[in-house]
Amino acid sequence: MSTINPICPQGCSSILPEISFDLCNPNVTFGEIQRIFIGMADATPFASGNWTDPTLWEDALSRGALEQNALRQLYVSADLPFASADESVISLGRKIYSSASHVINVDIDDLSQENYDFARSLSCNLQFRVWFFTNDYMFGGQDGLLVMFNLRPIIERGIKSLNKLTGTITWEDKFSAERDISIYSSIVIPVSPTETIPTLLSAYAPDGGSIYLVFDVAMMSNPSAFASDVTVGINAAPVAVSAIYIYGIDTKILIVDSSSLMVGGDVLTISIVSGNITSADGGILATVTDFPVQNLI
Repeated sequence: MSTINPICPQGCSSILPEISFDLCNPNVTFGEIQRIFIGMADATPFASGNWTDPTLWEDALSRGALEQNALRQLYVSADLPFASADESVISLGRKIYSSASHVINVDIDDLSQENYDFARSLSCNLQFRVWFFTNDYMFGGQDGLLVMFNLRPIIERGIKSLNKLTGTITWEDKFSAERDISIYSSIVIPVSPTETIPTLLSAYAPDGGSIYLVFDVAMMSNPSAFASDVTVGINAAPVAVSAIYIYGIDTKILIVDSSSLMVGGDVLTISIVSGNITSADGGILATVTDFPVQNLI
């Protein structure tokens, strides 16, 4: 697997690429380049998989500095301006363009001794493999970008001036860097909300007219329309429910009022038809059949 670039048409043909615009919910992004990852020029840290796999990044960052596929992370303030390409006019007035010159302008304000010495080493005219990240996206593709990196210290006048390393990352390429959603992304991919399915834990009758149903989660605030879904069993005889409502001080308890009087010694059960009674977040209660009710009358 390698970096994926657009396929250019052959001869004089052209292509019409797929595009997407949303008038009501445009896909806009903000923010500067915040992270830059560097590796040796011959590094292939994602050869065993895909560059979108966070575990491969973790493995590369944990490797020793002299290992071929090691990566190091720089926290930066950086920008990527327009990449310019040279236009040449050839025979018959045709125009061709060179590879574009890409530049990332980099500032590093964390001036540890290691970072300062790293900047000095760049005077050796070294090449690196680089990937760069904004808040939501990462750029560089499977292979990374083969770049030249230059950093120099800047010390400005003023006792409150901030010393920093500043410089450029440059490379030549016909195409802009491949992009994907960052492994550190704050982009929220919509998912269906998880609805909690309620479970009836216990039931008891404290008096001759009501049964308290105790669930493991908060229940719907107004189940009154679904009294017909509930049946009380009194000594195996089905009895209709006249009302069902939430217990005011504990939303995990529903109270059902029996249409027939219950007395001490009665064997009581509760049955509920599935489909209408739900948890507070919409999880539908499964069918309950002859659930035993503790008779406390």
